[in-house]
Amino acid sequence: SNTLLNNTCYYNYGSVNYDGNGILLSIGSNDNDLINNTCFENNATNVNAGNGISIMFSDNNRLHNNTLYNNTNGIHLYDADHGNITSNYAHDNRRDGISINTMCLDDLILNNTVFENHLNGISDNSNSNEFTKIINNTIYNHTSQYGIFLTGRYTIVENNTIHNSNYGILVANGIYNYTITNNTIYDNVNLGISIQCDGGNISNNTIY
Repeated sequence: SNTLLNNTCYYNYGSVNYDGNGILLSIGSNDNDLINNTCFENNATNVNAGNGISIMFSDNNRLHNNTLYNNTNGIHLYDADHGNITSNYAHDNRRDGISINTMCLDDLILNNTVFENHLNGISDNSNSNEFTKIINNTIYNHTSQYGIFLTGRYTIVENNTIHNSNYGILVANGIYNYTITNNTIYDNVNLGISIQCDGGNISNNTIY
């Protein structure tokens, strides 16, 4: 395990997959702590590269109080299980603030502030993801896409505040056994919650 603390990572560039990240943990880099790092202006021509922090094929990592802006994605998870993503600031990234990409299991996305990213605030964007928990985040100003984009299975979305986006939450077709509860969703352009599937529990949300 490693501790990455108080680093500043910027102007990394990549033209191939998984290149150009501010910080990359990959291929069995497990049980690390990433704390108080600032990653900005990392770029790539590939959507899986040029991220602020990218965790790939690595488990049990903890990201806390990092600041991520003007990257491809602020935080990018790919085949990364049992991660704790807490109290980070992700804004003004070219795609998603936090992207849970593919084959991720039991990741906790908690107490993050996510705003003004060019696509989605938090994207759980593969039905190969399972048991993601998106709890108590503040998400706003995603006017081209969604505050939360949800395609993973058995996902819990709870106690988030989502506002001033195109849609507050979009639940995509083909997922099931998800829970959306106790969220406050307001002042979104089109819909507070858009549901394109069945098999979910949607309760006690405040939408206006």
